Amino acid sequence: MASKFQRIKTTLRKRSINDLVRLVRIHITDPRRISHGNIKFPIEVIVVIYIIAKICGAISFRAVEDFAKSHIIFFNEFFNLKKDVPSAERYRLVMMSISSEEMVALYRDFFSLNYDILSKKLHIAIDGKNVNGSKRKNENAKNIVSAMNSDFNALINQYVVDEKDSEIYAMLDLIIYMHKIGYKNLVITGDAIYTQINISDAIINFGWNYCFSLKGNQEKLLNVAKKIYEIVKNDFFSQDNNKLHGRNVNRKFFHVNNINDFCKRNNINYDGKWKEIPSIGIVESKYIKNDKESIEIRYYITSLTNKEEFVKYVTAHWYIENNVHWQLDTTYYEDLSRIYDKNLIMNNNICLKFGLRICNLGLSYFNKANMTFPRIKNLMLMDPHNIERFIS
Repeated sequence: MASKFQRIKTTLRKRSINDLVRLVRIHITDPRRISHGNIKFPIEVIVVIYIIAKICGAISFRAVEDFAKSHIIFFNEFFNLKKDVPSAERYRLVMMSISSEEMVALYRDFFSLNYDILSKKLHIAIDGKNVNGSKRKNENAKNIVSAMNSDFNALINQYVVDEKDSEIYAMLDLIIYMHKIGYKNLVITGDAIYTQINISDAIINFGWNYCFSLKGNQEKLLNVAKKIYEIVKNDFFSQDNNKLHGRNVNRKFFHVNNINDFCKRNNINYDGKWKEIPSIGIVESKYIKNDKESIEIRYYITSLTNKEEFVKYVTAHWYIENNVHWQLDTTYYEDLSRIYDKNLIMNNNICLKFGLRICNLGLSYFNKANMTFPRIKNLMLMDPHNIERFIS
């Protein structure tokens, strides 16, 4: 399923590096005391160079400085730098101080996500990712909770939290944020940590739909789903075969509506907190590698009553899990970053998601099966003009 979403054709507005420069001037407030003068490099110089360096694979602040020096001719097309570029420490101090909300607004505006898709039915995958490089001796790694749209492979918003349990509050904040922006018709998917009554109620109250994993944190509900599977396991309605990470995968999909009535008809007792259970979805996955076979069964609670939509959105969520977060670590080596400041983690991650979005555009540009994210990134590293080719 991943390739289907990777190569999606979008109708987003054509952009250029000059557009990025212009939008930085609009969205990003300079955190420095500019009234005192003595500002050698305008804010747009620092932010644009940093974003482009990250898109091309620079990991450290020193690497950003070295990238700017090695491509000074390219950057002089947009700024009057001559032979001088900001230092590594200047990037760190400025990017640590810039509002992450402004960076998200810059991302959204650059990829034309502000107004033209609000009324469409969209899938939003909420997922958390550990930034393992931020772990310290007596503190856990920071978690980034992102709202990603699989239709455009684009970031909607995100928050950084210290503890895993805080992801629930970040999820609620993301739901409120998307409602304030004006999204009309969303399907929100998430892991088992988000399978909470208050979260599902908030989504339904806004007129949206949800699909969440069921695991041990909702033990009684999970037991009901397992009993339902035993009854319907020969009545799957959809099946697909894929190859994933060197394994052949055969999936069967099950979907049951009106769970309360179904439980009564089949003498399934349930005395949990969820008074009305709309639908249960089940995915049976059979993995085959080197003649070894294993079976995994996943359970979901969902407000989606259409079984085809259940398949569409649950597989779209896997795309975000298996590609966006995986690509952040395998293409952009985010886990190697030793950044610890929460705001800087946010801004750095947003810049990397600029890169993922443009890598997707690069796949569409070449439309070749053997093109990969790392190859696209390396092409941009060797010649940053390729960024303009992909985004235009």
